[in-house]
Amino acid sequence: MIQRLYCFLMKLVSHPEERDEYSRGYFHYKIRSAALGLLSDKNGRVIEVGCGEGIFINKLAKSNENFSIVGLDGWHEIIKRAQKRMQVNNILNVSLINADALRLPFKNGSFDNVVCINVIINLPSEEIFLSSLGEISRVCKKGGAFIFEIRNSLNPFLYFKYKFAKYYDPTVINLPLKTYKLKKVIAFLEKNNFKLEKRINIGFPDNNLSPVILLEARKI
Repeated sequence: MIQRLYCFLMKLVSHPEERDEYSRGYFHYKIRSAALGLLSDKNGRVIEVGCGEGIFINKLAKSNENFSIVGLDGWHEIIKRAQKRMQVNNILNVSLINADALRLPFKNGSFDNVVCINVIINLPSEEIFLSSLGEISRVCKKGGAFIFEIRNSLNPFLYFKYKFAKYYDPTVINLPLKTYKLKKVIAFLEKNNFKLEKRINIGFPDNNLSPVILLEARKI
């Protein structure tokens, strides 16, 4: 009963175009929209690590046909859904790859921009987060942008939401739902040759306690 009620509420607060998607949700939509804004003044080659069913790259491809976009995900079934979305929308500037984010199948400096959104929350440990940052740094060109978000461990609402999520949200039963402190994430970035340039708070309150923090870092 609780799960059915939660799923109903999730659909209710999700953007109408995304209500039947696996990665629906209020925060998911807000993060995607803000990430699109950060890419609005950029160009070149883009990779989304953890592209899921292709919602973000579909919107990115439509917003700028000059982008050359790669979507990568380790879940084979979700990549097939992304491929179908590209076909239905006649998207021609996107390539999709089923691969592991810890072993990105690209040469050093292959991309001008790297995006990884609605993903880090699902990584099982800080060690894996650091390893994925190393791979992202490797494939990102010097001066390139890395756009990603964290769920903020300082937000008390998230603490209770994620602590009890297994009881009401059937989509996250086997997911770690990791949160991070911004200070630690900045240290991770610096260790992997990134410098934080922009920060966007998402959700209430709009300060250091914001539930979601979207970040843009520059490869140095």
